Amino acid sequence: MEVTRSWKSLSKNLVKQPTRQDVHQSLEEADPELCIAVISRALNFTGLKHRLKSVDGKWLEQFLSLGGLSALFDALESLGRKGFSSISDALRQLECVGCVKAVMNNEIGLTFIIESQAQNFVQKLAQVLDTNNGLLKTQIFELFSALCVYSPEGWSLVLEALENYKRTKGLRYRFSLPMHELRSSETDEYSACVLAFINCVLQGCEDLKQRCRLRNEIIALGLSDLLVPMREKSDDALATQIEVFEAAQLEDTAHIEMPGMVDINSHEDMFRAVLDKIWWHSNEVQFLHILQNLLLIERDSVRGEVIWNILEELCS
Repeated sequence: MEVTRSWKSLSKNLVKQPTRQDVHQSLEEADPELCIAVISRALNFTGLKHRLKSVDGKWLEQFLSLGGLSALFDALESLGRKGFSSISDALRQLECVGCVKAVMNNEIGLTFIIESQAQNFVQKLAQVLDTNNGLLKTQIFELFSALCVYSPEGWSLVLEALENYKRTKGLRYRFSLPMHELRSSETDEYSACVLAFINCVLQGCEDLKQRCRLRNEIIALGLSDLLVPMREKSDDALATQIEVFEAAQLEDTAHIEMPGMVDINSHEDMFRAVLDKIWWHSNEVQFLHILQNLLLIERDSVRGEVIWNILEELCS
């Protein structure tokens, strides 16, 4: 069988210590079946990544139809369970994600991931973010950014993945993860990457009111405070992402028509606007009862958080 002969030939080449050129050339002409066999044995992700970058649409479609992407995610999950006992383990996981990225750099691959919702590819990618490998997390956030701006469906899958990560890791908010990464970032480059992801989440939301709610949700977690010291940095990429965030915020605020030019980002102004709207109206008493009940909600409690989430859903 052709695949068996090819595999035997490849196995012989992998016995010796390969050079960088050997690694790339070993899969240079490999067909999808052989590449999937390599994935199942967690061998030569570097060569596979270079092969995936060079294939045409027909080859990639066959690779996906034969379960190539599922094999990559299985390998990624297996590597994650194994942990990092050496630098080579960390590099192997990084290269495996690089293979996923090579697939997603093609429109065929992006569409396949979005249409294969039952396999939870995006949620599985999010789980990989539970690591100390900064290079790995950078690649994941870049993939999420691409999904957000590619299509509304891709954007929705990323939001669902953040929500699922929040539940599985016991976090309070769906944007706790990117906000934690910004706070703990050790490089300007990584901060720019995470902030670019936040901008893509907002850019991918087509509804103006929903986009403003998302932005306020992120700001409430302390983004404005984090941007203050970031403005003092000299990194051009980071400065660009800060500028994009603030410019989009100003543009969205200008498009929201509020009576009396109310500052929608001010709690006090918004409260006063609502009170003025229902003053001397039958809803005045109901509004007071609502405020009285809001005052009874416990702060920093799980039950209180559930109540606030329900109230937000009712008002959306």
